[in-house]
Amino acid sequence: MAADEEYHREKWTWFGNEAERVEMDVIRNQHVLRSHVDKMALRRQAEKKKSAHMKYLEKLSQKAPDFAVPLRAHTVWEGMTVILSCSVQGCPPPKVEWYKDGEPLIISSRPWNYSLQENFGLSVLEIRRCSPEDAGEYKVVARSALGEATTFGTLVVNCE
Repeated sequence: MAADEEYHREKWTWFGNEAERVEMDVIRNQHVLRSHVDKMALRRQAEKKKSAHMKYLEKLSQKAPDFAVPLRAHTVWEGMTVILSCSVQGCPPPKVEWYKDGEPLIISSRPWNYSLQENFGLSVLEIRRCSPEDAGEYKVVARSALGEATTFGTLVVNCE
């Protein structure tokens, strides 16, 4: 019987060691899974925080239109070329419209005479061969979803 007990004890011990090994593996796997789940949760929190911060920065960077360099008055002789220019800034970039004496300036009505260019916030109106008809008050309006800004300039054309 003693040998039989010894045999069962060895089996039991071996089973106990095996059970301990399995238990250690389970604990190790639980730890790995827990750290993986924690990393995923941290990543989710970081993404959420990043998204909120990007929206905050986007709102901070938005700016109503403003003229950094306004239009100025010009006096030229008849037949000369004049360049009226202004610089507008804003985020999102504003839409710029030109007016002459309160009426929208239609470039296509006199394409040989007017040239309008807009690049990176700089708006330039070139008037070639000025005539007394070109004299008047020019207005530039910059509009965006955040507001609008206006600047004025006068053009005087002297006759010879």
